[in-house]
Amino acid sequence: MPFALNTGYALRNRRIWEVYLMARRDKDEEKEVAQPAGITMGKLMIVMIPVMLLTIGASAGISYYLFSGVAANGAADAVAEVEVIEDPTPIYLQVGKILVNVDYQGDIRYIQGDVQLMFHHQESADIAERDMPVIVNELNTLFARQQFGEMRSVEGKEKLRRSSLAAINRVLKFPGESGVQDVYFTSFNLQ
Repeated sequence: MPFALNTGYALRNRRIWEVYLMARRDKDEEKEVAQPAGITMGKLMIVMIPVMLLTIGASAGISYYLFSGVAANGAADAVAEVEVIEDPTPIYLQVGKILVNVDYQGDIRYIQGDVQLMFHHQESADIAERDMPVIVNELNTLFARQQFGEMRSVEGKEKLRRSSLAAINRVLKFPGESGVQDVYFTSFNLQ
């Protein structure tokens, strides 16, 4: 019997041992299933280092382009285009009152206008201010040539305004856009 007991004991221990090993194997399998197959720190570093280097390189290249002379030429051209497109602040110059007498159906009538000139360039305004007697003379002559009946309509006054603009630019010899930009009658009276 002792042998039988011993054999039974050995079988029982063996069976316990097998159950223990099976339980342990199942537990190991559960650990493998429970552990996610995610990104490890090594894999993350392999991806992040090249991305960081590319980002640093791109920002350095953009900074060099923007702050060096490469972009300065293109920016200067863009600024020049903007200056041409932008309408600078207007400069107004007071000519004063122009008063002339005209003949209307045998009677003496008066045309009086207070005239202002608008410029976009200070140099042109300075030239006009220097040559103000020439401007006043030209406007006196132009007003005196008008037909009194035409001046009573809005169209007649607008025609006189456009004629004044052309006459002033002609006598001052302003080329193109650098001269008087507009003429305004701040008051206009007919008697």
